[in-house]
Amino acid sequence: MVALQTAEACLETHEVSFVIAMELGSNEAVKRAATAGLGLGVVSKLSAAPDVMAGLLVTLDVEGWDCRRPLTIVYRNDEHLSAAQRAFLQLLRDEHPLRDGV
Repeated sequence: MVALQTAEACLETHEVSFVIAMELGSNEAVKRAATAGLGLGVVSKLSAAPDVMAGLLVTLDVEGWDCRRPLTIVYRNDEHLSAAQRAFLQLLRDEHPLRDGV
């Protein structure tokens, strides 16, 4: 639950007190709980976008909120990558330092 830990750290940095009433196992579960009126949730903008566009959820812009989390690139090592996949990996390598031999 890296996203939850990241959100908690961001809130603590801004001295925001909070109570975690429940932890759910997926973005969809968090969004459905919020849609049902069970509280607020923290998910990525990308995950929330379809529900926001459909008018099911709204987002809150919080001043000073810079909540980011690390992402990991994974792929099978026993198959050849397509030209597009290799180009994407190269773009990532050029733009961001990668670790673990990627």
